[in-house]
Formats: sequence, structure tokens, C-alpha cells
Amino acid sequence: MGGRWYQEEGEKIVDYQLFQIKGSDESFRGPQFELRTGHYITFLGAAQTFGTFCRFPYPTLLAERLPYPILNLGIGGAGPHRFLREPVLLENANQGRLTIVQVMSGRSAENSQYESYAGGSAIRERGDSKAAYRFAEDVWKDLFQTRSERELRQLVQETRNNWLEHMKILLKAIRTPKLLVWISTREPAYEDDYRSYAGVLNDFPHFVNQVMVDEISQRADKVIFATSKRGSPQSLSSRFTAEPFSVVRAGGTFKHQRGYPSPEMHE
Repeated sequence: MGGRWYQEEGEKIVDYQLFQIKGSDESFRGPQFELRTGHYITFLGAAQTFGTFCRFPYPTLLAERLPYPILNLGIGGAGPHRFLREPVLLENANQGRLTIVQVMSGRSAENSQYESYAGGSAIRERGDSKAAYRFAEDVWKDLFQTRSERELRQLVQETRNNWLEHMKILLKAIRTPKLLVWISTREPAYEDDYRSYAGVLNDFPHFVNQVMVDEISQRADKVIFATSKRGSPQSLSSRFTAEPFSVVRAGGTFKHQRGYPSPEMHE
């Protein structure tokens, strides 16, 4: 889910001030700053970094407090592989002063039976070019109803290994100092519960546990943990009238959201 999709969906809630980077078809979150080599901070991440339904996401808040402009390269649904697929994004990051990398979801990672679309949150059965891509969480819901625990454990481990490999490659490809940031409503440590898909995917970043965080943390210069539920669920309102506003998605209509960090959580 790219910037243009978010803008069309939530234009009456937030103006994301979208802009593009030469060499990329993606639309990124503004405001767009004038950048000089070695004098800006880059943010790589998913919707939490983009700032879905939030007027002032944490990259923008930091730009107001630090003596450097920022480049927000948050992409909705992105996993680490999304940034490896588009070298121009890493080129922009490597021309800055510092890169802040969000611990992204593991649901976009592939395994022996499923492949992802462009390193994002849509997946389909591997090798079936005629099959439609589906939202990863819906696929995993089905898998937990139809597969044995043994099969599930194997697929989950493959998915986690794939995510770890791509996170390590991504961090290695970043030549600036790099700060890893954990953004979630939960702590990293948890035990898998195979009685339901939610017991294994858990809350964002899905599939990622303490062991995985510890392993990638060794590749970063510093790690920051931002764990909060403050302001969640967030009431959505029109930026024009301040009246409650409903968002329509394939899964239904909602006036409150808890799937993304609230403005208070960004602060």
C-alpha cells in the first residue's frame, strides 16, 4: 500500500504532501525538504514510519527538533526486501548523515510455499503466476485453519529466516551510521501459541520476536525501543471540519483505528 493509496483513502483526514524521488515510482511522505549530501537523516520503514492517519509522524517531529532535514522513505506494508528491490532508495539513504531503520513486519517475508509482491504485505502461492496476491494476514488465517501444527511451524521458521536474512543484508547495505527503532504496542519477547494465527503473528511487527531483534541489533549502531498504546484506538476526524470521519476499506468501514501508531504514540 503506497503513498498514493493512503492519500486517496485518507485525504480528508491528512494531507500527506506526497512527493517522488527520481528513479522511483513510489510516492513518499512529505514535507519534502531540500537535502544536501551528508546533511540529512533518512527513515526507512513501513506505514508506522510513513505516518498513516497522523498529521505529524515521528520523522517530521524529529525534523522540528534536530538541526537536520529528513527524508521519510516509509512505505505502507514494506518489509526489508522492499528496499533491497529498489537500489535508488538505498542510494538516497547512503548520501545522508544517519539512517533510522524501523523493525518492519515479518509477514512480507517469503517461504518455500509463498512469495510476496514487491517485498510488501501481499503474498500468493509460489510458482502460480495466475493466482491473485492476497493480504498476508488473510492467507495466514487460512493456513492456521487448514495446515497441521508441524507444517505451520516449518513455514513460520522459513518466514522468520527469510526476514532475518533480508534485514541483515539491508543493514549491511547502509553505509551511514544506522539506528534501529522498534515501534509497537508490544514488547519483542513472546511465546508462540499455535492455537490461532494471532498467537504466532502477534501484533506489529508480525512474527518478529526477541531472538530476531537481538540478532539484527548487532548490525546497528544503536537500538531504540518505542513501545506504547497511548492514544489508541485513535478517533478519526476530518481535517476540514474536525467532525468524525469514516474510512472505507475492503474489510469494512471504521471511525477508529488501532492498526497504526496514534499521534500520541508518534510523539
